Amino acid sequence: MSYNPVKRVPKVDILVRLLLIALLLSPVSCKSRRNPSPAVSPISSRWSAVKAPGQVNLLGVDFVDGKTGWAVGDVGLTNGAIFRSDDGGLQWRPVAQTNEILSSVQFISPSIGWVAGYAGRIQRTGDGGNSWQVLRGERKGEVLNSIFFFDDQHGWAVGGSGLLLVTANGGGVWEQIATGRIEDLWSVKFSSARRGWIVGEDGLILHTTDGGRDWAVQSQGTRKALLCLAIGPGSHLVAAGEAGTILRSDDGEKWMAVPSNSSESLNGVTSEDGGVFWAVGSRGATLGSNDGGHSWISLPPVLSQDLMAVKAAGQGRAAAVGRRGAVQILGQE
Repeated sequence: MSYNPVKRVPKVDILVRLLLIALLLSPVSCKSRRNPSPAVSPISSRWSAVKAPGQVNLLGVDFVDGKTGWAVGDVGLTNGAIFRSDDGGLQWRPVAQTNEILSSVQFISPSIGWVAGYAGRIQRTGDGGNSWQVLRGERKGEVLNSIFFFDDQHGWAVGGSGLLLVTANGGGVWEQIATGRIEDLWSVKFSSARRGWIVGEDGLILHTTDGGRDWAVQSQGTRKALLCLAIGPGSHLVAAGEAGTILRSDDGEKWMAVPSNSSESLNGVTSEDGGVFWAVGSRGATLGSNDGGHSWISLPPVLSQDLMAVKAAGQGRAAAVGRRGAVQILGQE
């Protein structure tokens, strides 16, 4: 308390006032310690639906920056489609069509990318998606669910019945690796050219430290299908899947289940800077975490269609895609 040369305050009054101030403040402090705030992202209310690029089922999406992205899916029983956006997902234009349904897309630059899908088909573009080269033709009975490249040379693709493919020359040659698994493999991600993870049916998580030659099963205690995987800053990992299942790991070795506050199937998950994760799923389910996946909130759905994939685009932007052309974006003005 400042000194007043006109009227001095008795020391007893000072002690009483300080005690009253302490009593007033202490319940607030105790409440904050007892009830930490849930994960609420400051951008959670900025998801919005945009015009669908037709009634095509969109199964995969990827962005290389805040503006440039691609989405893949199907336009019929056997045909696939590739769309491109140059404005952060507001508008999409078709750039190519294939004779196989496409389930996954990944770009490492605005010009270089790959797609994968049914019949084990893999294609590559070097001009931003305008033209595509078939790297791996159709194999009867195969389905590829996820493709991932760490750089322009090292890539992996996974699919049904334990299917795993590896390339070390940009996709020119794909080698099939025997995993010894019969489960469907749904997503593959690598944090370096040597260390990676695969998630799949029955709660399966596989881990490699030699570029995908050898894989070890990681125990995590669920039999729910794990459908998607994301690696955040500092190698924090989140896997999500059936019935709202979410698992997280700080070191890529030990996994723990965390409440999702949702019972929907979670088909896609992505990470942003600052420990922010987003997950999307059936019936438009959209979940967010801003503490590295420790806690999650379920947001009111923007769309009613199933959302199949989501990708952060940087600077607080992201896009999710799904059935019947569903597209919702985050972070646009």
